[in-house]
Amino acid sequence: MEKITLDLFTKFSFLSDLQRFNKNLLFVESKCDMEHNNYYQYLHTYNLENKEDKVLFHSKRTPFFALKDRVLVVKNDEDNPYVHTHFYTLDSTTGDLQDAFTLPLSVSTIVDFNDEYYLVSAGVNRHKADYHLWSDEQKEQDLQAMKANEDYVVFDEYPFFFNGAGIINGNREMLFKVHKTNFEITALTTPTMDVETFDFNDTHVVFTAVDFETFKGKWPHVYQVNFLTGEIEEIYDQTTQVARAFYYQDKIIVMATFAKEYGAMETNKFYELKNNELHLVLDCDYSFYNSVGSDCRYGKVKNYLKVDGKVYFISSYESRSVVLEYTGDAIEHVVSFEGSVDDMQVIDDEIYVIGLQDQNLQEVLSTKDGIVPLTHMNTALEGKYVAKPERVVLDKETPIVGWVLKPYNYDPNKVYPAILDIHGGPKTAYGEVY
Repeated sequence: MEKITLDLFTKFSFLSDLQRFNKNLLFVESKCDMEHNNYYQYLHTYNLENKEDKVLFHSKRTPFFALKDRVLVVKNDEDNPYVHTHFYTLDSTTGDLQDAFTLPLSVSTIVDFNDEYYLVSAGVNRHKADYHLWSDEQKEQDLQAMKANEDYVVFDEYPFFFNGAGIINGNREMLFKVHKTNFEITALTTPTMDVETFDFNDTHVVFTAVDFETFKGKWPHVYQVNFLTGEIEEIYDQTTQVARAFYYQDKIIVMATFAKEYGAMETNKFYELKNNELHLVLDCDYSFYNSVGSDCRYGKVKNYLKVDGKVYFISSYESRSVVLEYTGDAIEHVVSFEGSVDDMQVIDDEIYVIGLQDQNLQEVLSTKDGIVPLTHMNTALEGKYVAKPERVVLDKETPIVGWVLKPYNYDPNKVYPAILDIHGGPKTAYGEVY
């Protein structure tokens, strides 16, 4: 066994963005680019029938969207200075890219609403919310104005900055419908609304958003928009911490908390929304996101997934993160192992995850017959000493759980200095992961 060296992380592969297309799993592998102080990404496809893992292409960034009939890859035209998103259609067998279309939007998400339209979520600036309707002349004038004033920024709302995002003054997430043939773009939400989550059925989109001009509070309201007519209706406007709204069967379900017992960090319960009122349907105490700590992750992941009408969540549960299914009147554990579920996908009712298990780095795992690795990409820890966490439980009224990590070449007859490292939970938890 060798000691781990400081630079070993440069050989790690970080997996993310697990999506499905036909019988294939698609995911992104990120690796350190030390020369440019950045990351380099590889788009993989894993064929579930022949068990083949193949790299389709690689780039500095590989945002992609698996739709019903094709996979769209974003590769923006660097010579185009205007706000745009350039899509290519990916051949998921050969990796070939074919020019598809460009939208004058900064697209965050694109999904099939029906055979005629896409539903698009895009980042905009509320002062330029109709940018997608501007002529090239208007865009050029705006570009030159920004260059002339690039040495200062006027802040007129709060928050105006966010970690990892930089200056966000005026930024909003808006919803649009886009025609699949002529690419006509129609805004579904207003420029002051910052959309946080959305779901849709055959005719409508339900979404949560904070509508503000100067100060963004943490109490989203719930709205519904008719996709065909564009008519928006505010269907819940109370002061409540709303985390998500989605359609389940013929109901609108809202995940929310009134924060009366434990304050801002109180966990969400499930309510049915009817007539501007929330009616409790399921009381629970889950986090609905993964908070098992590890620094060995990078990339886009999700903690909510809806497939064929079934709703899944990733949640921290004691020292692990698990996959839960919401069944309308209960929460069921459908994937649970000692480790961490970082992303998930479902094909034919079988759940696949990107996860950390047994002190290994991330792999794509099948969960049907036990937890079985489908990929074997991370080999950097082979032959290296990785301390196995030894669980310690202090038997108190509320048991306190911790772990001992013994040093390299540990000798039980010797006395060692120790580091006591404490982290609060369950909002952030230690677990038995690398």
